[in-house]
Amino acid sequence: MKLEVSISRRSRYVLGAGACIVALAIIGTMYSRQTQEQDQLNKELDAAQARLAAVSSTTLSARQSDLDAQLISLQADIESFKSQLSPEVISPDISDALFATAREKKVEITSLSSNSRANSEVENVPGLILPLTLSVKGNVPSMLSFVSELGVKFPTGVVRAVDLTIHTGNVLPSANINLDIYAYKGD
Repeated sequence: MKLEVSISRRSRYVLGAGACIVALAIIGTMYSRQTQEQDQLNKELDAAQARLAAVSSTTLSARQSDLDAQLISLQADIESFKSQLSPEVISPDISDALFATAREKKVEITSLSSNSRANSEVENVPGLILPLTLSVKGNVPSMLSFVSELGVKFPTGVVRAVDLTIHTGNVLPSANINLDIYAYKGD
């Protein structure tokens, strides 16, 4: 069974005109949206250009001058801080051994600092000297025992000076100890 649909010429024109109207409506809607979007983008562009005009080159160069001045000031501060820091970091092994010995001998290390390491040579063997300055407090026999033990714990160390201060009243005696530790430098 074959179904034949016959459309008159007039119906064809009406359908064609309807299809054209629908196509024109779709195109019109798309054009309207595109125009609205372009208007929005133009507004955003105008706002961006206005902000750009507000930030003049003189403002930027003044800001750069301010930042350069801050940079110079901060660099000076960094150099100042560097000069206040101990130039050498004390080896964790050495500091651990010092604090363990202090605990064992019942004294308290109140400060520990080091000057720069120095090259040395002992009987034609190249090495480094790590000079340490310790401040300790405790009772006198404990501090003397601590100083004695430093020679045992650090066989390559030499106690250069001990300045013992005995306070009156309930203040514990204190001592400043200068200790040099020698280390093999290698080739």
